[in-house]
Amino acid sequence: MLGILGASRMTTDITLADGLPKHTAVYDDFLFFEEQFNGFRPFELAAIAGKGFEITDTVVLQQIDLVENYIASFPEAGNLFSVTAFYKVLNRALDGDNPAAYRLPDNAPRWNRVQTLLGRYAGPDMQLYSSADGSMGRLSGSFRDAGTDQIGGIQDSIKQFIARSTDSNQVTFRLTGTGLMFDKNNEYIRRSILSGIVIALSVISLLMALLYRNFRMLVIAVVPNTIPLLICGGILGFFRIPLDAPTAIIFGISYGIVVDDTIHFLSRFRLEIARGVPLEEAIRRTFSETGRALIMTTLILFFGFSVLMLSNLQATFNVGMLIGITLLSALISDLYLLPLLLRKWYRP
Repeated sequence: MLGILGASRMTTDITLADGLPKHTAVYDDFLFFEEQFNGFRPFELAAIAGKGFEITDTVVLQQIDLVENYIASFPEAGNLFSVTAFYKVLNRALDGDNPAAYRLPDNAPRWNRVQTLLGRYAGPDMQLYSSADGSMGRLSGSFRDAGTDQIGGIQDSIKQFIARSTDSNQVTFRLTGTGLMFDKNNEYIRRSILSGIVIALSVISLLMALLYRNFRMLVIAVVPNTIPLLICGGILGFFRIPLDAPTAIIFGISYGIVVDDTIHFLSRFRLEIARGVPLEEAIRRTFSETGRALIMTTLILFFGFSVLMLSNLQATFNVGMLIGITLLSALISDLYLLPLLLRKWYRP
């Protein structure tokens, strides 16, 4: 029950800092940029001009500026820069370097003058934020490393604001960049691994059903294999360890090892039963023969994976710790729970 309760509390809120070793120069540098440069997490928003429009058209720039101001209103937002900055800087310069004039021009003559100056002086810098053919632009900046859950909520809010406040016939917007790729990659790997575990659980259960041809034996085999995974999930939930890609791999590795131990135990048990040995004696012989091998194998694997706990990387440490705990819980489950289930449920 505790495992189920803890597993229900598992979080997928991942930060960039989670992948860095704590108390190291790299981690300190990350915190420095996070604090001094208003965020480390990259943010990119592509602006695509509609048919018959260019990214430097007045109406398009006004909508880009509208979206940029909305994004900047989030406390997590850091420095933002887009093609509109070139227009704002020139507009401020033409107004005697008045800070209040750092905005898009508000009349046609000023627009024309700014456009002329940009065509003359902007050069390659503007091409970083506007394509040569004028069809696309970008809004680039940074966000604080607030975690994928919070950033995901902000991204949803941005999409909703764009949908209700901009004209898609004039310009469309699309989230992109390495920050988004980080989130999508983690989500894809996590879903792939977890769905793979479900498939593996189903296939292995089917193979056990075909092997033992007995529903009771299927239940006896599956229950001890499920408990270690629930314990692992419970630890993740209670200690708020995020379910990122490296952590999700733990379930696949652990389940493969756990199932192997159970199959060895039950196969030996069936051989003893096939020889006509009574139930209690068959369990005793299986325990004394196969049980020793399971203990040795588990201890070797436990200490092998425990080496990972010497790593400074939190993700690597988590893998070593959780696999070790899962292996020990699987061994206890096989040596104590499995014989009890055989006594209670097994029928020749």
